[in-house]
Amino acid sequence: MDTTTISDYTFQFFSKNGEIPCELPVRFILPDDSSRYSYTCSLDDIYSAGFTGPYVKPSVDYPHKIFWSSVTLQYILFDLRTINIYTEEPILVDSQNPKIIVRPLDPETANKYKLELNSDLLIKTEIAKNKINIQSPNPSGWLAVANPYLNQLDVIASGIPYDQPWTVLLPTPPQKDRNYYQEIELESDIWFANAKYDYEINGWRIYLGKVDNVPVEFKYPPDWVPSGSL
Repeated sequence: MDTTTISDYTFQFFSKNGEIPCELPVRFILPDDSSRYSYTCSLDDIYSAGFTGPYVKPSVDYPHKIFWSSVTLQYILFDLRTINIYTEEPILVDSQNPKIIVRPLDPETANKYKLELNSDLLIKTEIAKNKINIQSPNPSGWLAVANPYLNQLDVIASGIPYDQPWTVLLPTPPQKDRNYYQEIELESDIWFANAKYDYEINGWRIYLGKVDNVPVEFKYPPDWVPSGSL
């Protein structure tokens, strides 16, 4: 690699004295007390000022975390899914053979997590309950689905605060919402209205299908008056 070419290193990452890599200062001092600008310097200038690099900083999101080894001058990736992040924390033991150990969180931090998670759980429970509308009149079949779900949410809310709130999961919401049951009821009302009209006015018999190839006739409500009986 050519280290003498003048270039712009403004947005590249370098380390000094083993510290976590970061962008160069806009202006840095060389051993002879002269200075260079990060946007017009060479790698030789950067190295002579005591920096190492450039390094490519990994872009990671949860569940991963990166550590920087000031001894080996490298990034080390850790998977947080291997620990309980609410009771444990990973610590880098930096050496020529760097390793990550897991230790318990200090009590103050662990208790803070508990409070935050219990608070979040209560908020999520209330939000879930508010999404369920059981104000009368309710469409047929809706309460049979909604009430058990609401009861489960109430049980969870009544148990707060939990000692291990990260283990508590909200129940799965009903697969069909109130509007679905409303539409089914409306379709049923329309069907009944049409069937009643056909039975009373047109004199039709209403069949629901067949069982063992035998037609199954609809059981007419007592208040339906068949055509011609008036």
